[in-house]
Amino acid sequence: MIKIGRPVVRALPLLIAVCVPACPLLAVPTAEAFGDAAWRYPLALVCWLALLPGAIILCLVLWYRPVAFDPGTRMARLGWREVPLSTVTTARREVSTGTSATYLSYRFASTDGAWGRVLVAGRPMRGLSPEGLRRLERFVEAAGIHDPADEDALTPTQRYLADQLSVSRMLSTKSTVGKAALLAELRGEPLPEPFHPPGQGPPPAPGQAQPPTLERWQPPTPEQWQRDDRDAEAYLLDQPVVGRNARRFFQLLIAVATLAFLTAIIVAAVLEQRSTSGRLDSDTNSVVGLTVVGSIGLGLAAYIGYCVACYFSIRHAQQVSLDWLRGRDAGQVERGLPLPLLAPFLGPPPGHRLKMLTALATGIFGGFGLLAAPIIYFAASGDNARSDVPPPGVAVIPLVLGAGATALAVALYVNARRVYRRQHSFAARLGRRLHEGPEDVVDPGDDPADYPAGPDPGSGPAAPPASTAPAP
Repeated sequence: MIKIGRPVVRALPLLIAVCVPACPLLAVPTAEAFGDAAWRYPLALVCWLALLPGAIILCLVLWYRPVAFDPGTRMARLGWREVPLSTVTTARREVSTGTSATYLSYRFASTDGAWGRVLVAGRPMRGLSPEGLRRLERFVEAAGIHDPADEDALTPTQRYLADQLSVSRMLSTKSTVGKAALLAELRGEPLPEPFHPPGQGPPPAPGQAQPPTLERWQPPTPEQWQRDDRDAEAYLLDQPVVGRNARRFFQLLIAVATLAFLTAIIVAAVLEQRSTSGRLDSDTNSVVGLTVVGSIGLGLAAYIGYCVACYFSIRHAQQVSLDWLRGRDAGQVERGLPLPLLAPFLGPPPGHRLKMLTALATGIFGGFGLLAAPIIYFAASGDNARSDVPPPGVAVIPLVLGAGATALAVALYVNARRVYRRQHSFAARLGRRLHEGPEDVVDPGDDPADYPAGPDPGSGPAAPPASTAPAP
């Protein structure tokens, strides 16, 4: 097998630059966890030298699954599975940018479900060497990569709109590409037939007519858009509003808890400065502590209640919109949902906040478990003479719990992002008004009437009926 890239080896300079200064610093506060042991700081340093680089290497291995191929046997290894090269039919180009990092990677997938990812170029973590680029080019030539086809059956304009609705697309771009585009990029040649977003494409050459499909396409008239808006507004007036008062109540509780927390901190700081001893007395300290803990508990409980209220509110609003669309004719399905009825599909899906909160809580619990396991093990191993110290084998319990909680947090986060993407794809399919309407558009992070739109007559075929569209 000819291996393409070694991300862990290429990341060693970055790994050393991060871990060498970070591990000694992190070992200072955590050394106290080993009690009065004479070698407590070296033990803490060893733990961090094992945990931090190990976690980074594990993330790199899981994200950049190895890719290798054998031209003689026409087999490829994607991740940890071997598949025929002819089954590698899908390639995705992924670009992620940040303030100090930029990376370009290719993700290859087989029809058997196996997939692998290659870091092509990037900084500060380096991509492929010149020899690795030549190997990647040979792999792309030998694979059976098909022409791009959107995984959600969206037209190019709809895919662009769905990506614009996604907050994560502000820092990353993912697009399915064909073999010709990949080979052109690897060889430094112009990309074939680039896609230009709405309103940004090059004008036709002088004397060149527009394609016949664009000449025959007739956009809805402004009167049709306005009639849809009036019908939607009249329909919404007869529908009950679910969860609005509950959301406002929980928002008020969150504001009260935040105000109480800040007030307790400020008052405690002022009293401590005015105290002659420089410290608060026991009664005042107890009151401040109870206020801080109570405000945190109240705020967390109020936020959970707010998430539950949002779940029922968004779910009801989406169902109301779909019920309206099911009672309309085919022309309405072609025009898509009006802006007031499309708005529930532009924000987070139902249950997204609860899922992300659960992922955060389980991730924190898992991190504490993974950190506590070596501390318990070394503390128990050094104090075996004491009868009140548990045996070292007890460290397996927090290790297993921490690993399980971390895996659950990752699974919840991945599932939440997939549901988010499916809802944005649904909104792009039935949101023709966003990119073909007259002037009014919707901003996913603001009021639905403020989203800037530009007419794009070449959006492709009409959206499918609501009964055949995938559920968000």
